[in-house]
Amino acid sequence: MTYVLSLVGLSRQGLHKQLVPCSDEPEQAQVYKLMKKVRKNHKHMSARKVHKAYRGSIPIGRDRFIKKAIRLGFGVKRKSSPVITTINQTNKPFPNLINGTTINGINQVYQSDIFYIPFQDSHLYGFTIEDIYSRELLGLVISTNMKAENLELALK
Repeated sequence: MTYVLSLVGLSRQGLHKQLVPCSDEPEQAQVYKLMKKVRKNHKHMSARKVHKAYRGSIPIGRDRFIKKAIRLGFGVKRKSSPVITTINQTNKPFPNLINGTTINGINQVYQSDIFYIPFQDSHLYGFTIEDIYSRELLGLVISTNMKAENLELALK
């Protein structure tokens, strides 16, 4: 069979494609219709979520569905995080002052951390002081800003 196809200048795959024409139109129309229907109520729902929700009624696989939806203009842009908690500095990092030190009791080494909590239209910032040995929270201050005075309050 391969020899005969090589005389004609076809491969097995090429012969199969000619015998079974694959029309993309019905699938594409089905994807378009479903995405249009869902996006009417859910403007930012991704193609992946739409496929998961309607998986029983669609005879198309997930990846193919997503590719067709994106090709039809139903792609969703990812939003970047509005909160920037770090500042890129070119300074060298601080040295590890407890490197090689054996901690064998409480109140020898403390560590601090800052976290944020989304609140209404802004953020609240939490400042913590923790004992490394006992992992006990020694201080906590919640504030509307990230000033160093808040860390000083947590330490007191």
